Amino acid sequence: RDQDSLQTAEPNQRSVERMLVDQREGVPPLIKGILNDLDINRLTNSDIGETMSRLADELKRLSDGPLNVAGHEITSARKTVESLTPTTNPSENALVSMSAPQSELLSRSLAASVGAQDDVIATLERLVSELSGKTDYRQLIRRLAELREDQLAHTKLAKTEIGLDTLPLEVTELSRTQRASLDKAAAGQTSISVRFAKIEQSMDQLARQLADSHDPMAGTMSDAFDLSHRLTIGADIQQAASDWRENRAGQALEREQRIADKLQQVLNLLRNEGEHQPQQIVDKLNQAERRLAALQQQLSQLKQQIAQMERAPNAANPSLQQQLGQQQQNIRRDIERLARELERLQAADASQSAHNAAKQLDNRASNEAHQSAHASRPGSSGQVKKAQEQLAQAAHQLADRRQQAEFDLALEIVRRFQVELGDMVKRQQRVLNRTAEVDAARRPATALSAEQIKVVMQLADEERQLAELAKEHSESLFGLGPVRVSLEEAQQRLTAAGRILHGREVGKPAQVAEQLALTRLEGMLQAFAQTADEAGQKPNENNAPPSAAANNPQQPPPRRPTFELLEVKMLRMLQADLNERTRQHERRLAAAEEDQAAIASLAQETAALAAEQKRLAELVQKMILRDNGKQQ
Repeated sequence: RDQDSLQTAEPNQRSVERMLVDQREGVPPLIKGILNDLDINRLTNSDIGETMSRLADELKRLSDGPLNVAGHEITSARKTVESLTPTTNPSENALVSMSAPQSELLSRSLAASVGAQDDVIATLERLVSELSGKTDYRQLIRRLAELREDQLAHTKLAKTEIGLDTLPLEVTELSRTQRASLDKAAAGQTSISVRFAKIEQSMDQLARQLADSHDPMAGTMSDAFDLSHRLTIGADIQQAASDWRENRAGQALEREQRIADKLQQVLNLLRNEGEHQPQQIVDKLNQAERRLAALQQQLSQLKQQIAQMERAPNAANPSLQQQLGQQQQNIRRDIERLARELERLQAADASQSAHNAAKQLDNRASNEAHQSAHASRPGSSGQVKKAQEQLAQAAHQLADRRQQAEFDLALEIVRRFQVELGDMVKRQQRVLNRTAEVDAARRPATALSAEQIKVVMQLADEERQLAELAKEHSESLFGLGPVRVSLEEAQQRLTAAGRILHGREVGKPAQVAEQLALTRLEGMLQAFAQTADEAGQKPNENNAPPSAAANNPQQPPPRRPTFELLEVKMLRMLQADLNERTRQHERRLAAAEEDQAAIASLAQETAALAAEQKRLAELVQKMILRDNGKQQ
């Protein structure tokens, strides 16, 4: 019977090996087909591609190792049994005699075969669990994405069928058709609410399953479940249904749009799609800093409580230990959640430090060795202190990452506004050129033709549009004093040029006003271009001494803040322009000599120049006070 079992096991083992690793009939050609499809669809960096590649590597390891060993050892065991001589008639299924060396050889072959098969089974179970987890993960993402699409479709349909006609009406004043439409919208939203509740429950269950199998996706799923709770998506969906029933159509439509946005946030987290917009990254890094500061405060309070407990005579109080132990584990989970968020925000150093802090607070392994009465006891105050040190390091690293993100944001703003300024310069240059053409084409001492008047009115309208654009930019960049002042002056010059053109003047006064506006815009463009170029330089390109980087190779020399650099350049441009206009003013005063009327007419210009100089001095003073405050 043993010989028959071995003879049966041998082809079964070969069949298993063929199904798993055969390059023509097994799993490898299936994996290859999936990878080819991903390549054709340009999805080579997808999560599925990584999983398939890892699966192929595991199967190759099984083929070269455990499967090969199991097949070889089963064959060896069969040959050993076949070499034995029966003590009685073989047809009677009698036992056979075996020498000690044969017995040892057979035992060794069988043991090696069993060990290799156990390795194969454990590997396959792990791979099945991993693939199943990823399948469930992707299915949940798909269900959530479908729910969001249905929410958007519901909003669009409700807006079309109901609109805002019902807003001024009380519920009792609604027509039967209007009432039916509102009930339909409420029922649709209620259906979405039920589906979301099931999805949220599935998220919680899957997060627990993945955590039990130590799947790395468990943390992301847990974070997504926590985010959906913090965003109160379920409550918002239910409230939207109530809004429809109570004829609060405007609130319902607005709430449904917010629901879609919140669902997108959860989807982005599940898909591991980090933020790409600089402003959003800065905002989330600021939020992360506030969360980290709160965790530091909680950890400090926990350390004080543990230290006090250690000094107290009732240090072994199980109830107090359990309370502090549970508090420690709650803080640990919050730190781990923050660490994963920092990783998604590309703050790798801060994320690692936060993970290290969480490890210092993890007493689960050590608590398993103690009785249940002490299963939730906290760590020592020394452990908590080490966690505090790691969090403090994470805070410094996060501040560095946030400053870098702010630098990237500032650089983007500078470059984006540089493009817009370039367009404004081109438009102003066209206005100046076209004005000169109209002036050259008209006959001296004659009025403009109807066609020329039409062109001049278009030019005046163009100057008005440019002035409004300058005003909009000055309001959006209000925090940058010199930039705001420069844009306001550009607006005034453009408005003045437009007013002259509107009076059908295309001669020297109009062209001088247009040139003044163009000069201001060109000066600003040059300052922005220089700022973008200098801010985009690598650290060693910033004319920093070579020794500065050599002393601390892991920390590059600090870059000059983009906004402050821009402000200085803009101030310099404003002062240079004021200096030139002051010199021209002085020449006109000198030319006036004793002409009191001319001198009196220039007095207003003198006061205006003095006011501009005073304004620049105030800007410089504010910048000095602000920078001194930062240093303190």
